[in-house]
Amino acid sequence: RMISLLLCAVCYLGIHNGYLALFDSSQAQPVMILPYKAQLYPQKDQDALRKGIIYESPEELTRLLEDFLS
Repeated sequence: RMISLLLCAVCYLGIHNGYLALFDSSQAQPVMILPYKAQLYPQKDQDALRKGIIYESPEELTRLLEDFLS
């Protein structure tokens, strides 16, 4: 799974069925669904997640997840 996260066309963090999820813009379904409910985050964060937060490297994804999960 991590390999697909590194090779995606445009990778982004978003929402799928109410949960945080990792997406590859070239695929219809999320690459990975995380066990965190989007509704628990502030409205500003939920809005950003609905639009999709693009990340360009594994390190950037790690920082992004740390921000959301801390």
